Amino acid sequence: MRGPLTVAASPVAEHRLQTRRLSSCGPWAQSLRGMRDPPRPGLEPIISPTALFLAAKVEEQARKLEHVIKVAHACLHPLEPLLDTKCDAYLQQTQELVLLETIMLQTLGFEITIEHPHTDVVKCTQLVRASKDLAQTSYFMATNRLLS
Repeated sequence: MRGPLTVAASPVAEHRLQTRRLSSCGPWAQSLRGMRDPPRPGLEPIISPTALFLAAKVEEQARKLEHVIKVAHACLHPLEPLLDTKCDAYLQQTQELVLLETIMLQTLGFEITIEHPHTDVVKCTQLVRASKDLAQTSYFMATNRLLS
């Protein structure tokens, strides 16, 4: 079960990005300077979907870009119709998400590995021969802790 790890890795990647962005101009500013078509202002709404897209790749649970964009659009704009993959808004979001993914990777210095407590939880529960209920509860608590 790696889905919760992806969901937990996404805010970690986003937090690391925000920390690096605020602590220095560094790669974030450098990657935006000199671009032919810099991303539009107000990219904040797609930072989270980009972090989730990247985290899914890191946790070997890659999702199609189309799926990430459509779900993000549905969550951010619940009253609007679903995006058509041929419309300009979809194509623009695709380009921005891919660009932002590259910027995130550069800003994070490609340091995207995240240590999860789940591996240790599984090893410990196996070591003490814990019951299935205890193992599942421990795993759930580790997941819940990462998400809170």
